Amino acid sequence: MDETSVLGGFVDPIKPFSPKKVLRFEKQSLLVVVSETRALIAKQTALSFASGALLGPVCDGFHSSHDVLHYKDPVLIQLDWIGYSLETCWWVPVLFGVAGVILGVSHPLLDEWRAGKPNQQFARPSGGYDPNWALVLTCIGLFCLQYYLSGALESPLASQTVLGVHSLDLVLFVYAVHHFLVFDCTIQGLFMASATAVCGPLIEIMLINQFDLYEYSNPDFLGIPSWIPWVYFCGAPAVGNLGRKFWTDQLKECSGKTF
Repeated sequence: MDETSVLGGFVDPIKPFSPKKVLRFEKQSLLVVVSETRALIAKQTALSFASGALLGPVCDGFHSSHDVLHYKDPVLIQLDWIGYSLETCWWVPVLFGVAGVILGVSHPLLDEWRAGKPNQQFARPSGGYDPNWALVLTCIGLFCLQYYLSGALESPLASQTVLGVHSLDLVLFVYAVHHFLVFDCTIQGLFMASATAVCGPLIEIMLINQFDLYEYSNPDFLGIPSWIPWVYFCGAPAVGNLGRKFWTDQLKECSGKTF
């Protein structure tokens, strides 16, 4: 029987088998995969940054509009068509954009990593690896609502406690936990939400105490309110599901496959 060349499942009965040709083909295929992966991550980064840079300052404006925080050198943007005045600063969209990249890129990558592990308990997100837009937008909308409530309820609940715990802390904590259970409920999602709830306030402490860029009206410790970690925790599933949607849409665009 004549030797034949087998390249990517294609059998050529005419050309003789050539190890050099096979090796060259494999190298070219690897370069294509690496190039496509880099392009995928680059686009994912751009989409995540743009989403965070646009949505973040709007949500942050809920705090300034309710006198929760104020910037030292604010930029005021009048949105007369909705009767809303946005107080922000030039670096705020950049910071939220970077946060969007961290959460938007990490969630789908961690999903793929967990999918390859033997133990699949709490590995699949509540909305699936490819959540529909209705779920993604609902998740983001409910996060925005929690962000708004953290500002609107800060003054009314400032002096109220339940078993020694600030009422606002309790409300936002319960809200954030339920939000996570409904829209994520994965081990990798819990890790990212917890990391966000820890790292977010730490960065704020640095921005307030080291750089004096803004201040909270009613801080509890080190210049920040005690309830702010629950806002960060709630934001992780929202940005994470948006990242999952961006990621799978790009994969389907590249390969024509469904998930």
